[in-house]
Amino acid sequence: MLEWIWTTLLLTTLSIMLARVVVNRRGSSRGIAESVLYFVSTALPLALVSRSVFKTTTRVPPQLDALSAAVVDTMRWAQNSNNVAALRRYGAISAARRLRAVRARGAAVMGSNALLAMTHARDSTGGMNAHGVLPSQAPSGIWLAQHTSHLDNVSDPSIVVLLYIHGGGFCCGSPTSSIDSLFDIVCCFNRKEFKKRLVVFSLEYPLAPESRYTAQLDAATSAYWHLVRDLNVSNLLVGGDSGGAHIAINLLNRLAKEQSRASKPIASILFSPCVDPGMTFTPDTPHPISHFDTISTEGARFRSMNAFGNLDGLPIPATDSSEFDSKLPQRPSFDSAQLRQQLKMRDLYRLSSDDLNLAERGTLIVFGGAEIMASAIEHFSNTMQKKGSVDGTSASFLQVAKFDGLPHNFHLIPLTSLKKSGDSARDLVVSFIQKCAV
Repeated sequence: MLEWIWTTLLLTTLSIMLARVVVNRRGSSRGIAESVLYFVSTALPLALVSRSVFKTTTRVPPQLDALSAAVVDTMRWAQNSNNVAALRRYGAISAARRLRAVRARGAAVMGSNALLAMTHARDSTGGMNAHGVLPSQAPSGIWLAQHTSHLDNVSDPSIVVLLYIHGGGFCCGSPTSSIDSLFDIVCCFNRKEFKKRLVVFSLEYPLAPESRYTAQLDAATSAYWHLVRDLNVSNLLVGGDSGGAHIAINLLNRLAKEQSRASKPIASILFSPCVDPGMTFTPDTPHPISHFDTISTEGARFRSMNAFGNLDGLPIPATDSSEFDSKLPQRPSFDSAQLRQQLKMRDLYRLSSDDLNLAERGTLIVFGGAEIMASAIEHFSNTMQKKGSVDGTSASFLQVAKFDGLPHNFHLIPLTSLKKSGDSARDLVVSFIQKCAV
């Protein structure tokens, strides 16, 4: 018996050592196979040792069990890649799985042009908007509803529309990246004893490095005005996660400059907003817990370079993706005033309360306490709170929910151990929408 145990331990150790060799040699690819090897050879053993042997939460937050911590660590390792093409392939597989899952649950999913055509067919004005203009094409994206009938007339006051902007560090992601979480919110909202019904338009926008910022913001702005002017949506919210939340914040700032207060969305919902893409924020006091996140400082900076340019003059990282080598950004030749303006557009924590513009009735921010941007999000939230006070609104105008010990976009991670927290975040969003959509 003892011999069998020692043989098993020896074979396991050799397997782990072999896996680590493969991971180190193929680490730049970081695809599914490499991620599995990293999970087995590194993430899981470290999590087990940290939790079981040393009885410490220095490496693993107490809110995560060892298995969940290993998954989060593996996600961080896989995302910390300079291979944009590989990141997109991995994201596409995940998004396709999510789309199949919501369709199996009976979700109504419709392309944006299909809904526009349906609106034209029904509209007695021949599809012209309030300005007498016939839109030639809808912005790219998908419509999501619990029932197809909820999409028949999105201009009806009983329909609440959420313009959702997906995350992905401006380089990755798609309109279906968060579709299962969004469908949960839709179904939960519609189950309540509430006369209104929620539908979602999930935007598809151009990605970096092929399209640099502000191309993503331009797409969101066009989508917003399409919903307001072409489809006459009256109950409109704006939301997003991660980089999508970043775009949503800048969208609110841009709308305030373009039009009057009457054009604002009624509310905004920000999941783990990426307010510090360049990872330059330095808190006044050290973060009270160690960060344990699905994204890394290096990975965030790489995506930031691709989207905004190398504003900080950092060394350009090497890549193994030749199709993107020619697109890697060099340091732009801005003067100091231009550079400051570019940094404020990228790093939203730099904005003052005078720079910020809020949604009409409320803003909800949901994030994890173990995020690497947690301190920056808290600083940004405080600035938003000052803005609300200056505007003469009550403290409830801004609602901030921090989930201690949880990582970036925890509500999108399909782990049983995170389901309770994800459900709590969902219920929080539903209650918030109900309060703002009355």
